[in-house]
Amino acid sequence: MLIRERKLNIKKPCTISAAQKTAWYIFAASIIYLLVVLIIAPYKVLRYIMPVCPFLVIMPATLINTIGTRSRKIAACAMLLLCGSFAFNAAQESKIENLFRGKQNEYVFTQDKDTPVYVANFRWSAWKNANLTPYLHDEQTYYFVNIPYEPPFDINLPEAEDYDSVYMVVEYIPEFSQLYDVIISSLQITGLPVQGAMESEFEINTGESETWHPYFKGGKIILKE
Repeated sequence: MLIRERKLNIKKPCTISAAQKTAWYIFAASIIYLLVVLIIAPYKVLRYIMPVCPFLVIMPATLINTIGTRSRKIAACAMLLLCGSFAFNAAQESKIENLFRGKQNEYVFTQDKDTPVYVANFRWSAWKNANLTPYLHDEQTYYFVNIPYEPPFDINLPEAEDYDSVYMVVEYIPEFSQLYDVIISSLQITGLPVQGAMESEFEINTGESETWHPYFKGGKIILKE
């Protein structure tokens, strides 16, 4: 009797390493966080989902590594496709948030480093000071003051009595242009109204897309002749 041996094609069970399991758990948690934030966030902006972006970037690499154990060609093609996708999206400036090419190279008040600058923002938008920070002069003195929520504003300018002139930069809302004049008239030095002439007025457009009034307005106030 001739007995022929048959080769049995037994498929090995697909095993997932502990590292891969952890990666999938992190991916699932990131997706849940992403969905929850997009639902409850008041503004749909990139900064709310930035905490999970590193994990979402790692996941394609983990997936390609898993594919590579079975087919190196498919893994190589997937890697090239991923790199090409990153390069393509990086070249699309319209998809990059907070990229403003229309910003000024420098502001008027930075050209006069010996004159101090007072920046006044409403309390709810003090974060706008960050838009001015990259343009500040290292050798110039700056004071940041808050504008009260309601009039009378009575904005005191600290140490202004020590200067012959100062630059005043105020948050500006074009729809309420008269508010700027009210704020300027409310400036005080040591509790007394500012007595000085305003000259060299200028406007600044910070170019932000997240606010409907990305403007500052100001000028140089001559305190002593």
